[in-house]
Amino acid sequence: MGYIEAPPGLENVAVASTAITYIEGGNDQICYRGYDVKELARSSTYEEVAFLLLRGRLPLEHELKDFSDMLRSCRPLSPLHRSFLRSLPSEMEVIDSLAATLLLPAEKTKGHPSVHGPNYDLGCQIIAETPTIFAAAHRLHLGLEPLEPRPDLGHAANFLYMIRGEVPSPVESRAFDAVMILHADNELNTSTFAARVAASTRADMPSAIVAALSTLKGPLHGGASMHVIRQLDEIGEPSRVEEYVKERFDSGQRVTGFGHRVYKVEDPRATVLRELARDLSKAKGDSTRFEMLLRLERAVKEKKSLPVNIDLYSSCVYSQLQIPLELFIPIFAASRTVGWTAHIREEYAAGKLISPVAIYNGNRNLKYVKLSERTSA
Repeated sequence: MGYIEAPPGLENVAVASTAITYIEGGNDQICYRGYDVKELARSSTYEEVAFLLLRGRLPLEHELKDFSDMLRSCRPLSPLHRSFLRSLPSEMEVIDSLAATLLLPAEKTKGHPSVHGPNYDLGCQIIAETPTIFAAAHRLHLGLEPLEPRPDLGHAANFLYMIRGEVPSPVESRAFDAVMILHADNELNTSTFAARVAASTRADMPSAIVAALSTLKGPLHGGASMHVIRQLDEIGEPSRVEEYVKERFDSGQRVTGFGHRVYKVEDPRATVLRELARDLSKAKGDSTRFEMLLRLERAVKEKKSLPVNIDLYSSCVYSQLQIPLELFIPIFAASRTVGWTAHIREEYAAGKLISPVAIYNGNRNLKYVKLSERTSA
């Protein structure tokens, strides 16, 4: 049997079938289970989108209430998890704290029993606990006491509360809900592929999610929104935007927040995030960073035909929500956990080990030389 040689990075290579998320790059469209993500972000909640991704359809009113109640009941950490987080080194990154905590022996699911199988229940528990773990690890790192989840708050608003220590305003809650929806899944991206590879071996769900988390340690996946903020800090003044863009392109460097392997004109998630960044900036009475990003977008478009991606304006939303830079990647992970969970369950159902081959391009037919007879390296 001959090999099918794939391009570097598996670009444009389809390696799985999925009914979860559909991306049509030519039309700049992304759909969860057939629903346009822009419409979901503007009209739905994270809990409703989580139900959609996990169950394949939008919930009825009583189903959404039961699902939301289950997530609320799963938010608090067990004594084992709380004591373990306190035992971790203070210099440990928050993303590593989650990975380590997920691998602890799991308790029996705290939510309501379901007919959807143990992996469904465990997945819901991980989705609910992940923000609590991140927020607790972050506050412990700062020398602060972790906050208990608020059952009167929705999933996104509660996460923001546990990070900041204050209940977010309705405008802030709505913006963060939309951010988490927009990050909930993105088809077969790097972290999701890693999760599916692990799941194809029949690794347990926490281990498969840890495989996904590991990909976020590299700078090329999940962390670009941090670099957008650092980029704005480097630019300094709005009047320097055009000069900065020219200098970057003239020296062959990239401008963070632009370009995407799939979307050709504009990442549709960026369209919604631009609106959120504008509205939040107006509500906060500080549009400096938002105006800088608009100016940056115009300057880049004048130089190169590069699409805006999700990271350009998500950085501004995070900034306006007073989220510290070190939590940008954890928020991505907490949002994407539902997508990972849906893909892991789909991979379990597929039942086929993912085991590709490599095309060897090294030396051949070399002769072994005894150690005493080798004269050069």
